[in-house]
Amino acid sequence: MPFTTRRRGTDPQPHPSGSVTGWSGRVWHDVTAALPAARGLTLRWRYTTDRLYVGRGAYADALRVEAPGGRLFDEARRADAARIRAEGWTRSAD
Repeated sequence: MPFTTRRRGTDPQPHPSGSVTGWSGRVWHDVTAALPAARGLTLRWRYTTDRLYVGRGAYADALRVEAPGGRLFDEARRADAARIRAEGWTRSAD
């Protein structure tokens, strides 16, 4: 699924292939994607490395799904946060 990333103070960068490579350093990116209107939609975030570059990993934080009528999902809401399945991920304290 295509998406756009944006770092604070920069222009949005489109990623039409639905994937990115080559980020390094401790930099937060806001990620935005147009989602299809579907009941029971499941979103998946996948992080992979190759054998040369493993890095620290990635954080997925402040997850939200918004629609013209309002916010449909917000990780900050307890009931929504309880719906997240972090399969293969480790919750971080920082």
